[in-house]
Amino acid sequence: MLETPVLIAGGGPAGATLAAELGWRGSGCLVVDNTDGTNPHPRANMAGQRTMEIFRRWGLADRVLAASLPADYPIDVIFSTRLTGIEIHRFSLTTTKDFTNPTPELRARLPDVDWSPYFKTQIGQNYLEPVIAQFAASFEGVKVRHNWKLADFAHDAEGVTSTIEHTGTGARETVRSRYLVGCDGGRSFVRGKLGIGFKGRGALANNLGIYFRSPGFPQSHPRGRGTLLWTLAPDCRGVFIAVDGDQYWTYNRYFVRDDDPRDPREQVWQAVGKRIPLEVLSAQPWTGYQVVAERYRDGNVFICGDAAHLFNPTGGFGMNTAIGDAADLGWKLAATLQGWGGPALLDSYQLERQPIGVRNTTEAAGNFDKVAGLMRLPAEIEEDSERGRALRADVAQRVAGQKKTWSASGMHLGYRYEGSPIVVPDGTPPTPDHPQVYVPTTRPGSRAPHFWLGAGRSMLDLVPRRGFALLRFDAGTGDTPFAVAARKLRVPFAELRVDDPEAARLYERRFVLVRPDGHVAWRGDAVPEDPAAVLDAARGRHPVDVAKAAPQCPTNPPSTRKETA
Repeated sequence: MLETPVLIAGGGPAGATLAAELGWRGSGCLVVDNTDGTNPHPRANMAGQRTMEIFRRWGLADRVLAASLPADYPIDVIFSTRLTGIEIHRFSLTTTKDFTNPTPELRARLPDVDWSPYFKTQIGQNYLEPVIAQFAASFEGVKVRHNWKLADFAHDAEGVTSTIEHTGTGARETVRSRYLVGCDGGRSFVRGKLGIGFKGRGALANNLGIYFRSPGFPQSHPRGRGTLLWTLAPDCRGVFIAVDGDQYWTYNRYFVRDDDPRDPREQVWQAVGKRIPLEVLSAQPWTGYQVVAERYRDGNVFICGDAAHLFNPTGGFGMNTAIGDAADLGWKLAATLQGWGGPALLDSYQLERQPIGVRNTTEAAGNFDKVAGLMRLPAEIEEDSERGRALRADVAQRVAGQKKTWSASGMHLGYRYEGSPIVVPDGTPPTPDHPQVYVPTTRPGSRAPHFWLGAGRSMLDLVPRRGFALLRFDAGTGDTPFAVAARKLRVPFAELRVDDPEAARLYERRFVLVRPDGHVAWRGDAVPEDPAAVLDAARGRHPVDVAKAAPQCPTNPPSTRKETA
């Protein structure tokens, strides 16, 4: 019988991220993946800001950027009747190169440059998965078996006994693990066996994704380079998505009928508006959804990623939410396996991530509703006539009001864990949760904000590889009572003093306790009466006593850091 701390069913973005997070934090796992490790079709195409920050935490962001579109490639969203037809509207956002070296004009036009080290990183899922998987496999404790699948499992109070099966030979083995995580997609075997249903609007539309190669594609039409090229004529309602920015593209055609006789190549030609050299690499029907699992956990078994929620891709939230799920669950599993995480830590996974699944799938579905309205246009949209011009002007006005669909920093950075049992509330009201606009805050449950400290170092980089970080903006010396309590509790912990007035203003309080995932657990202008109680709450050991968590120590306690930022 094989033994492993965590068995992960599925090696896609969620499974690979979970394995990487566990390995990076010093824990082990076994991944069984029913593919050969390759992904021939780029379903998702964008890594959002928070996803890139997770990769930065691992030291992987530069490798992801190297596999993405070139740094000078324009992140433009263009709408036209068809590619050789009439342009209706375009959003010219920025390039990765310009984002990382913003001019005053860009900073005024795109405040996102101050919210994160990253903007939208355009990368096909087929390029991203190998980067994460190779990183995960670099850790000694991470084992991967391709062409194996989870065939059965039974869980008890102490763990899970699973049967895995080779997809080619049918050979079977038994695996005993403490935990099982189903990262096995929308048709999840794990979710089905647990009897967990989905809630939400259900299916939204049937579509077709066509992955093709066409040398010199950006030069074959007058739209030029862009990341998303929408075509709105009635016979070609869909979007071209840049995969390498040159010859590899996906064309997602919306509202596909089962009886459509056109082959995929013909459908691409119609959307371009002429015949061009073209090789179809794969064509996959897909359905957009808005559904979230009723629960994310049953005993020692969890579900994660597409097993827990299904999206429509409008907004680019699906893969990014899956990666966020896995990163959240990963640090909590690692802390539990290493003995410093309490019983409420794993309970908090569903309590924190399920509301984010509802939030993000709902926003994506709302974006789809608006896009669907653009897909129901009459044939006159292509006419060089008064009627055609009026229709295009109306569409341009409607598209201009939908910028949040393609520039959604608030969605990627602004989610917060309201009511989490491992977050100590301070009674302050939440900041606005706007899809496009992110409001930096250290309110407990929120992501600790990014701020450049100089020489390419972000505040995000201060969180240690394992454990909590107390970020200090005070003038004291010596260890705080937090550090003393952490040593007694044997909780991984670091104190870091930040000597920057602007960072201090951004972080709002003199002491900010940041969790291993970069979210704020507690904040205050003085150390609390019982810092051990705060740490115990943040690691899931017991519910917090809010009175003891309130700042009640002197305003200038004898305190310092062990490291200066």
